[in-house]
Amino acid sequence: MTNECFVVAFVSGKGGTGKTTLTANFAVELASASRARPGDILESKNRVLVIDNDYATGGASYLLAGGERLRSGSESSMIRPTSCFYDCYANHIPPPQVTPLRLLFEDKTVGEFQVDVLLNSLAWWKAPLPGSISEDEQTEIILEPHAEGFIDRKLLPYYEALMGRFRREYDYIIIDSRGGADTRASVAAVVADSIVIVTEPGEVAGKQDMSFVHSLRTLALQIGRSVGGVSVIYNRVLGSERDQRRERRPSDLTVIGRLPISETVVECYRNTELVFERRPLDPFCIEAVRAFEARFPGEVGLCQLRSKRAKALLAIRLTAQHASQILTRTVVFIALLLGVWLVMLTGRPTITWLGGIVPLVFFSGGVLIATSIHETIAAEKKAARISWIVLGIAALILSLFLTVNLSVLISRL
Repeated sequence: MTNECFVVAFVSGKGGTGKTTLTANFAVELASASRARPGDILESKNRVLVIDNDYATGGASYLLAGGERLRSGSESSMIRPTSCFYDCYANHIPPPQVTPLRLLFEDKTVGEFQVDVLLNSLAWWKAPLPGSISEDEQTEIILEPHAEGFIDRKLLPYYEALMGRFRREYDYIIIDSRGGADTRASVAAVVADSIVIVTEPGEVAGKQDMSFVHSLRTLALQIGRSVGGVSVIYNRVLGSERDQRRERRPSDLTVIGRLPISETVVECYRNTELVFERRPLDPFCIEAVRAFEARFPGEVGLCQLRSKRAKALLAIRLTAQHASQILTRTVVFIALLLGVWLVMLTGRPTITWLGGIVPLVFFSGGVLIATSIHETIAAEKKAARISWIVLGIAALILSLFLTVNLSVLISRL
């Protein structure tokens, strides 16, 4: 990494793709990891700043600073114009006076860490600030986002001044942009070292993404800037080949991940919770982390989103969560097995019919147990081996039991 700080912009050609959910969770995951800095003996947590660049919804602000975090602490009294990106911009607050809101997090596996956030606008959190964003500026920014000279004259220089300051203070800057191709999303992408397009399979999203990439590259040429590496993450994927055939993107963009559709993600978003905190081994989280590691293999700290010790503790904790499910399936399996065996020993006429379903019971039980193990430790890539071992044992017992069963049936003929 050439600079100490790395800037990543999350963008999308349309709204509602899950971009903000990925942004907020990615930022927290980064902040929970540690790195060794030049001159330091011990590792320390990554310094992460999130800039909420979505003036329309402010979703990243709510996910990170909203809900119980804001109500239970003193953060609400700390929210001021200098903590809100567009209030700073509209009121011409110099970059040295911009003060991101500091949020503290605590995780049993990695301890305490913090994430700094530049909220979207004070108007979303308190009463509107007198004098902030005049009607003329709103018209210029929102209704005429691509007015000639607007980006060079105002927004881009301010963004670059902020980046000049924050690059010296943080290890990572994560920008959450508004969905669609507008001035603010384009500026955020231009100042970033890397751009991640979050989209979903389908014609509509694909065409809008291609339009966004085209407008971004055109803008970069017009203002004499270069565009950082662009990659794509497909969200809400069903996992079918049909979904992959529906993917539309420029041929020179690399797909770094396909994230499965998840009810857990929706539930967490509704409750202003981070899915990486609540269900870190949900398939969505696992695939998201793999996607980030695939995109940034050379970035210090990013390939160590969780330390080995933290991963071990995390696996133990999640194994405990699934223990009741595994135990229940195992008990049901054994109960069915004993029931069938006892009925067979009574010598009733149903023995012939039962003899046909016993192998099915054995094999189904083995599959259930193996599936439980797979769900529990899939993130550690050991599931395949253990699942095959369980299925092998089930198949061995099945063959032995089938042999005995057939012998009993033959002796009773």
